[in-house]
Amino acid sequence: MRFIIILIALLFSSFLVNAQSKQFYEQIEFIPNPNGLMTINVSNIEKGINIRVFNLVGSEVKQFTSKDVYETFTKSFDWSDLPKGVYLVHIQSGSKVGIKRMTVQKKLK
Repeated sequence: MRFIIILIALLFSSFLVNAQSKQFYEQIEFIPNPNGLMTINVSNIEKGINIRVFNLVGSEVKQFTSKDVYETFTKSFDWSDLPKGVYLVHIQSGSKVGIKRMTVQKKLK
C-alpha cells in the first residue's frame, strides 16, 4: 500500500491530503534541487516538523524531527550519502502534509 501511495505522489509530483495541505505543499521549497546538499525551507508550520525521505521502493532512508519549530523552518541537509536517484520527501507539521520529489545527483570528480 505504501508503495502505491509513493508511486501516485511521484506521478503527480505531490500528494495532497486536503486544501490545507495543498497550501502547505506550496510553502515547501528545496534549494537547490537536484543536489546532495540541500536547504529545505517550509513556511506556515503549525507545531513542529517531521521530515521523512523514501526511496522509490518505499523504504524510509532518512528521518528528521523537531518539536521546537514554529512558523518557519529552514535547515540544510547533506543527502550525498544517498545513492544517486529520485526520492520522495514527506513533510508533516500538525495536520498538514506535503510530499515533494527530490533528485540526488553525484558531482563528477
